Amino acid sequence: MIQNGIGWLMLSRASLAEARNLYRCSVKTQLIEPNSLPESEFLATIKEHREREVSVLHAKDLLMGTAHWNASMVSALIPVPEGHRRLLGVGVHGPTSRITDKAEMICSRLLDLVEEVRAQS
Repeated sequence: MIQNGIGWLMLSRASLAEARNLYRCSVKTQLIEPNSLPESEFLATIKEHREREVSVLHAKDLLMGTAHWNASMVSALIPVPEGHRRLLGVGVHGPTSRITDKAEMICSRLLDLVEEVRAQS
């Protein structure tokens, strides 16, 4: 979940206890190296995403290696029906130069989509 914007947005909506538990389980199963992402930094990133409706994430900034170094993603959470137990998200992925050039427009369109989905609920 820490390798993409949708995951960070989802983690930021979890309780602090649940987020910490996911972090510790990820360290225990060696999905996260605590030297690469100390718990304090993990929690700071969650706090930062709690204040966002849209996440813009560049692959070059990810903690663990990825084959998509020249890629970025803009993402948002979409409303779910009452009683739905899982969060859902939508994102636009592409070359960093295109995402950077069009980030404002992409963010605006994602927020419009979120409002359309909310209106249909």
